[in-house]
Parts: sequence; C-alpha cells; structure tokens
Amino acid sequence: MEVIQHEFNISYDLGKSDCFKRRISVHEALCDSIDTRTALEQLRELVSDANKYINSKNELNGQLVWNISSYVSRILGVFGVTLSSAGADGSQSDDVLLPLCQVVADLREKLRGLSREPSTDVKELQMKQLQLCDDIRDSLLPPLGVRLEDREGRAPSIKIVDPEELKKEIAAKKAAEEEKRMEKQKKKQAADAKAAQEKAKVMEPPEEMFRTAEYSAWDGTTGIPTHDAKGEEITKSQGKKLAKLQEAYRKKYDKWLQQQQQA
Repeated sequence: MEVIQHEFNISYDLGKSDCFKRRISVHEALCDSIDTRTALEQLRELVSDANKYINSKNELNGQLVWNISSYVSRILGVFGVTLSSAGADGSQSDDVLLPLCQVVADLREKLRGLSREPSTDVKELQMKQLQLCDDIRDSLLPPLGVRLEDREGRAPSIKIVDPEELKKEIAAKKAAEEEKRMEKQKKKQAADAKAAQEKAKVMEPPEEMFRTAEYSAWDGTTGIPTHDAKGEEITKSQGKKLAKLQEAYRKKYDKWLQQQQQA
C-alpha cells in the first residue's frame, strides 16, 4: 500500500485523491476473490480521469501520467492483455524506442547547428525554429505512428495511430495546400495581367473625354460640353456634374501619364 501511495503522491489535485482511490479500489477488488468486473471498472475510471487531466491542463505532470500508464499496463497484463508493444511492466521494445530516440538526437543536432550559425539574426533564428517544429510534427513523427496536433493556448495533443493513416492524411494536406497555392498564384497572374492591360491602355486627355455624339459644342479650353446633341445649352447643374466627372478622370489620367513616363 505504501508503494501505491508513493507512486501517486504527486502535487496534483486529482492525483492525490481520485487516482489514488481508484488504484486502492482495484487492489481491494483483486483481493476480494479476484473481483474482475469491479477491478476493470475502476481501471476504466482511472483511465478516464487521466484523459480528463491530459485534456484540461496546459502543463502536464509527466511522471504522474507515466505512473498511471505503467500501472494500467501492468494490471491489464495480469489479465493477459498486452498493450501494443508495451510489456506488462510498461516497458517499450527497441523497435519503438530506437526510432524515437533517433528523432530526438536529430532534433538536438539541428538545434545545436542553429545556435552555431554566427550570421543568423533573432528573427531568422525564430523562423528556423518554427520550421523545425513543423518538420517534427509533419515529417519526423508520422512515420513512427505519432500524431502531434497543436492546440491554441493548450498543450499539444499526442496520439498513437497507424503510420499509413498518417501518411494519407499528410498527403491529403499537402495536396490541399498545393491546390490553395495554385489558386492563389492563378489569381495573382490574373491581377498582374489586368494591371498590365490597364498600363498598356491608352487614355485620352481629359479635354477630349466628352467629345462624343452626345454633345454638339464644347468649351474651347476645358473641353466640357456647352450644348447637347440637340443643340440645347447645358444647364449649370449639368455642367457642374460634368466638371466633377472630368476632375475624377483627370486624376486617373495624370497617374497613368506618370506611369508611362516612368516605363
């Protein structure tokens, strides 16, 4: 009993109450003529408590989670159930640990390399570190069957899944990103083509913009119409509207003219 309390005697509000009590209940059930049903029910509740803890805390007590995992694996081993490649004592086989250790070693080496670059400024270093974080999530862990999901303002979610499933997910994600990139590039090309077309477009001087069949006479200086097509004189209000239109057009014309001179 002292060993049980020692493993779960960790500063954690649920760890010192619910988790400890669950394990005591499992122990008592096994001592009660091996009450398998009650033992497994309490074990299930322990796993449920652990999942709630993992999903609700920003910073996890890794030792506590490991103790719970090891205990669950050991008890299930008593009933003849082995979890994945873990043994009844929670140990992992070399074919799982070695690749994971290699990922950690490679990560360490890359971080050391970044710290040794003399010409790297702070912003560039931050960008490289973020890229390295993405590489860990998208390239290094998936082949090991580890799905790492970022959660805003919370600890990341870690799940063990089929590597082939992760491979398909990553391929689909890359395809979607490529499609999005191509669509963005297509829109940019269309915008550039439109801009080039506008630039190549020949604009007539503001004084000539009203020289159409709608009018029959124009001011000799400004080019603003004085008479409509029927020969009737343009009213003052109409003249003001035409002057405003001409002024707005003049700004565009001046901008276009400046671009032509710079080209």
